Amino acid sequence: MDNTKVRGLFMTELIGHAPTVAICFGAMVFGGYVSSFLEYASYTAAEVSVEALPGLVPSLILVVMALMPAVFVAFGMYALVSASQETFKYEIGVYYSQGVDGYAVMDAWTTLYGWIPTLGYVLGLTIYFGSTPAAFDQLQAVLADVVVSGLPTFILIPRKLYDILDTSPYAVVRSAE
Repeated sequence: MDNTKVRGLFMTELIGHAPTVAICFGAMVFGGYVSSFLEYASYTAAEVSVEALPGLVPSLILVVMALMPAVFVAFGMYALVSASQETFKYEIGVYYSQGVDGYAVMDAWTTLYGWIPTLGYVLGLTIYFGSTPAAFDQLQAVLADVVVSGLPTFILIPRKLYDILDTSPYAVVRSAE
């Protein structure tokens, strides 16, 4: 496939889905920032509880809370993709009629709904650590948050997109060849 077509496809998709991608990116930045804040608060609470009340484990609750923003945003992105299913099927059919491979479209969508939001999450982490240098010592623990937020993004969303690809008019045309 021609690289110019692929670049044009990505730019067309980026422009067409810009509001949704921007909202997902912004939500993931916020999720990364809030997750970092809650994660750092959990370590601080754990240190205090060990000295004051060894029987309490407030850090476990805060760690779970730290993961919630990213998980909720990932599920929200899944819901957006699911709600746009018919539009995506139509786009696949249009692109196929123009000679664009369905998997090239999948690469563009995975970038828009997978990589870009995950980079937003990492940006949120970076903003928090830049504004709170003392929290930087806990960086290794927060890397787990990136994995936890990235897993739903890179498992659920591409799986849904591939389901859309398989049930689109493109799949019908492809199987007839």
